Order: sequence, then structure tokens, then C-alpha cells
Amino acid sequence: ILVFSFIYVYLFLVDLEPVSVTPLRPPQHRKCLWRSNSHEYNRTHSRLIDRQHPFRCLNSLQPLAQVQANEHRELILTFANAGMFQFVENLLCSMHELDLWNYIVISFDEESTKRLQEQEIPCVNARAVFNLQVDSEFSRFGQKHYVRMTGVKSAAANAVVNLDLRPVIIDADVVLLRDPLPFLRKKADEEKYDIIFQDDTYMVCTGFYYAVPTQNSKMFLAEVLNLIEASKYEKIDQYVVHDQLADPYWKHTLRFMFLDHLLFPVGKAFFQWKNANHHGLVPYLVHNNWVVGNEIKEHRFKEHLLWWREPDEYYQGHFLSFSFENDGELPRADEYMALRNAFAIASLLKRIVILPKFRCRSRHRPDQEWCTLDYVETVDDLYREFPNQFRENSILFNPRSPSYVREPPLHSLTFDIHTNRHSVPPNDIVHEVLYPKNQECGATSEEILEWLGRLSNQRHIHFLSLHERFVAGPPLDPAFEERLTKAFPKLSEKAAGSATQCSWSWPPNYEHDDREARHSELVRALQNEIQADTAFLNREVTSTPLGKVSAKERIRRRKAHVVSTRHNRHRI
Repeated sequence: ILVFSFIYVYLFLVDLEPVSVTPLRPPQHRKCLWRSNSHEYNRTHSRLIDRQHPFRCLNSLQPLAQVQANEHRELILTFANAGMFQFVENLLCSMHELDLWNYIVISFDEESTKRLQEQEIPCVNARAVFNLQVDSEFSRFGQKHYVRMTGVKSAAANAVVNLDLRPVIIDADVVLLRDPLPFLRKKADEEKYDIIFQDDTYMVCTGFYYAVPTQNSKMFLAEVLNLIEASKYEKIDQYVVHDQLADPYWKHTLRFMFLDHLLFPVGKAFFQWKNANHHGLVPYLVHNNWVVGNEIKEHRFKEHLLWWREPDEYYQGHFLSFSFENDGELPRADEYMALRNAFAIASLLKRIVILPKFRCRSRHRPDQEWCTLDYVETVDDLYREFPNQFRENSILFNPRSPSYVREPPLHSLTFDIHTNRHSVPPNDIVHEVLYPKNQECGATSEEILEWLGRLSNQRHIHFLSLHERFVAGPPLDPAFEERLTKAFPKLSEKAAGSATQCSWSWPPNYEHDDREARHSELVRALQNEIQADTAFLNREVTSTPLGKVSAKERIRRRKAHVVSTRHNRHRI
């Protein structure tokens, strides 16, 4: 028992890791396919479009469901309002690439209905069919309109299963990497399951499930819908289903199973535990849950090359990139200062920042070294404070990016700003070393403009490091600093006070050599610190009663303080 317990705990700890940035299966990254010459498209969409002029969303589910179901009577149902419409488009893009056209989008508001009709996507009005009105804004987990939307999912699944069809419920924040229908169909037919659910790590996930029109499944879904309607759509379907599955009656009556995290991962399993990547498997789908907010969901998809809907212009422009690989093990506060410097330089040069990778600092798996920004910081505020002024790190290897972005730094213009705190990197890596006049604090904004303003025709410039390379100048006014603090709340909190050490900038006409004056200033600073050390040691001896602290302890304290002051003196 002890041996097996140890193995179980070890495997559990191994899996508690962030997912690797490298995607398992980079999508083709073509533009979204809204038309196709495939047999499945011609059987469903083309016939549907030919019937309706102009194309419109229907007010009844039954006739459209019979048309859209595939030959195995399987029908995919997903749900849209204006706040989540970009995720619906992304899901449909992944489905179209897999030649899956047997779906219906249930629209909750007029704006999403209008956009669905413009793109000629098979759709149904939720208000007309289920007599429910949902807000058009993005609804967070637990909010009133979110709860109503989950109730409509149960109503739609119940309606479809009573048509003797097999409903496949898919939330909008899902991306399909492989066609899951053959796997689910085989599981359900061979092992006689009524419903197959995705596992949300500690309870059932109703964001993806597959139902077979058996008597048990019809009774179960009807019971779930009755409980939701009895609560006046104030209960989340996930909790209702979870409670029902725990009921002894359904435990022994309903045949159900939970899908494996390796093949059907939820957000926690894919983006944090990295289960599929650790085992080298390609999952059927990725469910981007376990986070709240549009921006963080979109950013996670982008970083893993699972976002299809950006236009080609998104991958073009004048970019500025940098990395932490040459800085060693930087604390989070210094990583924030490097980000601050990057956004300051980019604002001066009118460039777009490409976010770097961050050290995961994982205690369970040290081989998982680099993570994306969403692992160390909230991303929602960054999208609000600096819209369209940065790009995700995966743009550096995205197939849709132009060559001047995807080429490694060795082949692009690579710079380093040399200061006394850093050594110059090897010449075969760096393209040019820039020497600021003030070696202690780094380059000023005027020097940055003088050095790099001439490179406006270069589409991508790369810095080996931006840690302690740039100081406050004209662009870093209080308003800009406040925007940075809001954009990186976690990192900036750890760097509080770091940005004020060198908050000055040289005047534009500054030319004389200040080495002698700077040397005198350093000598004075060193003398002041020696006096402070002496005063501290004397105070330590006189203020502590000899009876309470031994001579050995006093010597240990003195040594510890001297070591720390030597470290500070070395930095000066």
C-alpha cells in the first residue's frame, strides 16, 4: 500500500505543471473556411443556403436539426452572443478545417443573429425557441445571463435527443484539433453508454458532452431541465447535472462515463498540468475554461497557435522583441522592469512589442523552463491599457507571420545596450552594441531615438536584454507609468520602488565627459555607506544586553551584516 501510494503521489505532483509553449499540432493557419467543396458541406450547408433567400436564423429547432444532422444522426450544438462571438467563429474555423459541417449555432441576441445570417451560418433564435432573452455582453461564470445560457444548453440537448438525434454540446471556448465524433460514437455503441461527459477535474463538465437517444438519457436530460426550469433558470446546469449524477437512482440507472484528460483536456489539464504534451499525445480538443474573461482566453489560444480569426494585417508591422535567456534567473521585479523598458522604447519608436517567454520557476519539473505571460500575470488589463500595441510570443514561429518576424534574432538586427552591470555578449550573436553616456543608469530616451530612429525601415529589431538598460525619460510620465502598473498588476507590485532609482534624463545638448564627476560621486556614496556600517556595528554592541546575546551570536550578526554591505558596495 505504501509503495503504490508513493507512486500515485509522485505521478500527481509530476502532472502539476504549466503546459509547454510549443504546440502539439500547429494548425495550418489558413484563413477561416466558410465554404467548401466537400461532400459533407454540399449535403448540409449548400442545400440549406439554396433554400433560403435571403439567409436567416430560424425560429424552430426541429426542421433545421433534421437537415444538419450527419449520417450517424449526430448534431453539434454551440451557442453565441455578441460578447462571445469571436470564440464561436474560432470554434467554427477549427470545425471547418476538420470538414465538420453538421452543426447549429443557437443565437441569444440580435447582434449575433445578424452576424450569423451575414455569414450564412445555420442558426436558431434562442428567444423564439426557448423564450429567453440573454444580454449581448460577455457573461462571466456565475453571472445571471451566464446561468441563463447554461439553461438553454440543457433545453437544446433535451429537444434534440427527443428527435432521436445524438446531440454534441460544445461551448464556444473550445477548439477541435481532431474529429472527436468517431471516437465518441465507437465508445457509446460498443460500451452502451447513454451520455459521455468531459471531466472538469473535480466534477462533471457540461461544456462538452455527447448523448445517445436512449430512454435513460431522455429521462435524465428531462429531469435536469425540469430542475433548471423550477429554479427559473437561476441554477447552473453544471451543478444540477453533477448533483443528479451523484443521486443513487441515476448512479445505477444511467450509463455514463468521463473522458480522459489526455485526449479531452479542460483548461487546467492542458494549460497548467500539460498532461497531453507530457505524454506526447494530440488531444481531440482543447477547452479553454478555468479562467474568466475574454482577453485571457483569447491570449492563451494565441500563444498555443489555436486562434484562427485574426486578419493577415495582425501579423505585419514594425516589431520590437527581447528575451530573458541572457539574463539568467531574474526575479519577477526585474522582469517587470524589462517589460517597462520594452514598452517605453516601443512607444518612442512607434513599434509593437513582442512579449517574451518567462521562467516558470517550477519546483516539480525543472525541465519545464519557459512559460508565456498568462502563467505569471493577468492579461485582461494589458489588453485594455495597450490595445494593439503588443503581440503574443508565438508570433515568432506562427506560420502566418512574415519571414522578418519568424527569422531568429541572429538574422535580424540584434542590439544590446552595454552598462557597467552587464558584460557585452559574444560578437557572433549581437549585431551592434550601444553605449550610453551614463553607464550606471543606462540609456536615456534621447539616446534611444538617436540610435534607433534611423532604423524605421527595419521591420523587426531584437534586444538581447532590456533589464536595467533604460531609465525614465519623457515618454515615462506619471500617466504612462500608471498604465504600465495597471497592465502588469502582479509584476509591478513586486517591483514597487525599483523605477525611481534613476528617474532622470540627459538634456538634448549634453556632450561633455562626466567620468571624473561620476567617480567622485561613487567615492562619496561608498564613504557614506562605510560610516553607516560602522554606526550599525557600534549600535549592535551597545544596544543589546550582554546577558541576552552571547559573544558568538554578536560575531555572527556582524559577519552577516558585513557580507550584505559588501554585496551592496559591489553593486555601487
